[in-house]
Amino acid sequence: MRYEGTIYRPPSEAGSLLIQATIGCPHNKCTFCKMYKDIKFKIRPVQDIKEDLLAARNYYGEFVESLFFPDGNTILMKTDQLVEIFEYASELFPHLSRITVYGSARFVNRKSLDDLKRLYQAGLRRVHTGMESGDDITLARISKGTTSQEIIASDINEERLALLKQKLGICVTQNNNDIIQKSNIIIFAIKPQYFHDVTDKLINKPGKEQIVISIAAGITIAFLEKKLGPIPIIRVMPNTPALIGAGMAAICKGNFAQANHLEIAERIFKSVGETVIIEEKLIDGVTGLSGSGPAYVYQFIEAFADGGVLVGLPRKTAYLLAAQTVVGAGLMVLKTGQHPGELKDMVTSPGGTTIKGVQVLEKSGFRGAVMDAVEAAYLKSKQMGSDGE
Repeated sequence: MRYEGTIYRPPSEAGSLLIQATIGCPHNKCTFCKMYKDIKFKIRPVQDIKEDLLAARNYYGEFVESLFFPDGNTILMKTDQLVEIFEYASELFPHLSRITVYGSARFVNRKSLDDLKRLYQAGLRRVHTGMESGDDITLARISKGTTSQEIIASDINEERLALLKQKLGICVTQNNNDIIQKSNIIIFAIKPQYFHDVTDKLINKPGKEQIVISIAAGITIAFLEKKLGPIPIIRVMPNTPALIGAGMAAICKGNFAQANHLEIAERIFKSVGETVIIEEKLIDGVTGLSGSGPAYVYQFIEAFADGGVLVGLPRKTAYLLAAQTVVGAGLMVLKTGQHPGELKDMVTSPGGTTIKGVQVLEKSGFRGAVMDAVEAAYLKSKQMGSDGE
């Protein structure tokens, strides 16, 4: 439901408000229109936005967790303005925890790294598109207090390194040995099939004063310790929603890692989502569930929306309804703490439409198929670990 055209609750984002902070955009949501020379952009006065926030608070209530700025709005706004808006909104909405900015990667360098740090400290988490998960972690670490010159990245793709250097201002190299020599924290963000080749070419191995964090699926801590020596090693299984700051990462420590090493890994991955500490014996199960899980959910959303199209809904509307239903149901489980079965029973009225649909899913073996998918991915991950060793 829209409120006065400037602040409204997006239909695809539960517990959030979207703020239009500029005047002059014909799309009323982005800055891409700046390419048209006859369009002049103007920032809405902060006081006006504050008044709209107060009206939105009276209209929607206090349960708002996020403020969303459409693509590019914060690039036009001053950092002080954003901080002022967030601090005011925090008074109105006690559950507010972040500001999210949707924007293309090419907008990142429009604000200085100092600005990004200030915004993160004030509660802003910048979310953008067009970047892979390793890049998102890098930006999150920079905005949370690490300087760009403290980060060095290695890649075999020279063009990609040049883009990262230009975009983030970090140091880059094509020599992995440079990473080993110059870094306190070393992250192996590589495909498992390339892991042997990368580690075999290392002239210098990491030392005991360094920390190695691996996100390579199927590569066990035992293998890493055998390959790299008795050093602090942390193994992590993240997932792709980290791209929008909504990731889920399982973290386990090696035999030579201490509590402070685990804390460092947690801080890194909390910058792009949530974390959980587990024993390594469970990580193949994590791979089958949350690591591979987004693909299952995407497949469900696609089929869910296809069902909507089958009964006459426009495809775009069907995707929105399906995706938001998944988001909302997930948040209900997380926020209420109730068992999913209880929440299901709240929807299934006796003799109603929902229980009829549930009956079809049960007859079709829906639960069993999902459980089999998790198990299959788990077994594959386990096999990869055995093959890697």
